[in-house]
Amino acid sequence: MHTNDEKTDMILIYGESKKNTVLALRLYRQHYPARRASTDKIFKRLEMSLRENWPSNKKTRRNIATGEENEVLVTEAVETNPHIYVKEQLAKETGISQTSVN
Repeated sequence: MHTNDEKTDMILIYGESKKNTVLALRLYRQHYPARRASTDKIFKRLEMSLRENWPSNKKTRRNIATGEENEVLVTEAVETNPHIYVKEQLAKETGISQTSVN
């Protein structure tokens, strides 16, 4: 497994090589002779992995957590107890994560 620093350097070199995996491997080995990169296929796999798991995909999950149903739960909790204003308390009361309670 590669570190995040190694993966970042791989992606940068892959882009520099215009997505030529053979050239990217050669450049990576020249720039970082002490690091491991066993095959040129690692660059394409890393690109595909990033495209599938990019952080922007997590936004969809946040939208679900802050949907209308959860908004109603939070509103009802505040109406029931107007003194409940701390996110931690609201999260416990409604079962919604603290980051989703606004």
